[in-house]
Amino acid sequence: MTAARMETTLSPPEERITVEDLKHKALAIQQVATEEVKRAVGTSTVRAVLVGAAVVAIALSLAYYVGSRAGAKAAEAPRPR
Repeated sequence: MTAARMETTLSPPEERITVEDLKHKALAIQQVATEEVKRAVGTSTVRAVLVGAAVVAIALSLAYYVGSRAGAKAAEAPRPR
């Protein structure tokens, strides 16, 4: 191969990466990571609130059921004269 032919087969030199380019890329990555963390934390918080609300609803339902059965039994019992 001749020198002229070697020059045409080589790719052009890449652009140099500057400190400013790295800084902008790092800030963009930090922003994306922060948004992902906020989204993940928000999702788990919402899930925890929903589970808590479901537990409270079940506890209230159970208390109502037990109370209504106790009231029914009390109504059936003979009253002392």
